[in-house]
Amino acid sequence: MSSARTAIGSGRIGAPPSPLQRWLSIFPEYQKRWIFDDSRFAIAVKSRQIGFSFATAAACVVNGLFHKRTQVILSASQDLSTEVLQKAKTHCEALASLGVPQAVDFEIANTMQLRWRGGGRIIALPANPRTARSFSGDVWLDEAAYFTDPEGIRDAVFPMVSRDDYRFRACSTPNGAQGLFHEWAT
Repeated sequence: MSSARTAIGSGRIGAPPSPLQRWLSIFPEYQKRWIFDDSRFAIAVKSRQIGFSFATAAACVVNGLFHKRTQVILSASQDLSTEVLQKAKTHCEALASLGVPQAVDFEIANTMQLRWRGGGRIIALPANPRTARSFSGDVWLDEAAYFTDPEGIRDAVFPMVSRDDYRFRACSTPNGAQGLFHEWAT
């Protein structure tokens, strides 16, 4: 069990669930595994519309809000990255409604960043190697099989996650038996 999940706790038998446990009850087990996977590198080949962007946004909230880590989301377009950031904001609002007030103690500097006043942030960017090079933190590649320049993204983000204890996550629906994501997955 990861330290994030341990921090949330499993609760005592007969005790009412904590706000975080109530929030986590909305996720199926496969999403919880993605949210709390604490390995350095992780890849998920998934089918469409199973909630992986929803789970990725939740993982970014857990790691950003509770662990004060920078989370960098790269998606195939700015619209898709912004969508994941919006899902993170929704998770924060849900946590606040369940009794975690610090979840909504954030500012949105622009359409690409959510920053908690107590530390931690989520940066959502299009998969552009030049833009990605500017940040350090845990990296989340959303729909990585559909990136225009996957090798450029790899070259930009691997130095970011190579230092300190940053993590790398890539998930995508398949785009045929081709490309860098396919190589990683096989």
